[in-house]
Amino acid sequence: MKYLIFVSFLFILPWISQAQFAISPNISVSVPTGVLGIVMKRSPCLKLEFVEDFDNKWRRRHMGSITYFIPRRDTFNIYSISGTYVTPSTQTFNLFVDLFYGYGIDYRIMQFKDFKLYAGLGVLGGLTIRDYRAGGYSEFQVLYNMGASGRTGLEFSFKNQAVFIELSRNYYFNSEKAIIDYNNIGAGIRFLIP
Repeated sequence: MKYLIFVSFLFILPWISQAQFAISPNISVSVPTGVLGIVMKRSPCLKLEFVEDFDNKWRRRHMGSITYFIPRRDTFNIYSISGTYVTPSTQTFNLFVDLFYGYGIDYRIMQFKDFKLYAGLGVLGGLTIRDYRAGGYSEFQVLYNMGASGRTGLEFSFKNQAVFIELSRNYYFNSEKAIIDYNNIGAGIRFLIP
């Protein structure tokens, strides 16, 4: 964890010396898809980003996020197969949290007065923390993951702030037990730091 904080500081340090960048809190809803979408429902997500202003048509961003996934049910009915025997059981999730840090770039597709339409790509790294019980077996796991994200958004700028709406897709290349992919739909405000 100390290593992740140190590396994050090294990425952010060059921005602090630049003329302009923005801090951008973003509240969104994560919509799980794929394997995760079967057991988890729409869940809250909080992002914090350090974003440059568009230089011509490009900008960089560093981002961190925490998503607290909420199970669709209190208990899921499952079964296991051993030889010729099928054994019914149940599964419960006590905790399922996704934390990530990422770096990305955005491309300004078009600008009309103070409105900017943009699209971007990013790379992600982080942790999935989960605590679940299946039958008589329980496990607390901290899984490391790497992934990619794509996003598009609309931003309106005024003075030293901007408001935005953003759609993003996160896909993680995890171990087989922790495949996570989800869409984010969010809105936020950017505060320019001179």
